[in-house]
Amino acid sequence: MNLEQLQNTNIVILGAGLTGLSCARFLRDNGLAFVLNDSRENSVELDTLASFPNDKFIQGYWDSEVISSSDLIIASP
Repeated sequence: MNLEQLQNTNIVILGAGLTGLSCARFLRDNGLAFVLNDSRENSVELDTLASFPNDKFIQGYWDSEVISSSDLIIASP
């Protein structure tokens, strides 16, 4: 699968630690939209989130609706 095939894909990244944020940067840099979801409250600094202005960030719980409606889940260890 190439990146062009992911253009209209609902992508969810689970976990906003180092690996999750690295995946988010990769997707952003390649023009792909995503939702970043972390179960922890305040898991990411606001200035870090500012670098993803076009993407949605959910923290404090796993959003089961977003997860179940995704086409591609990237699970951060």
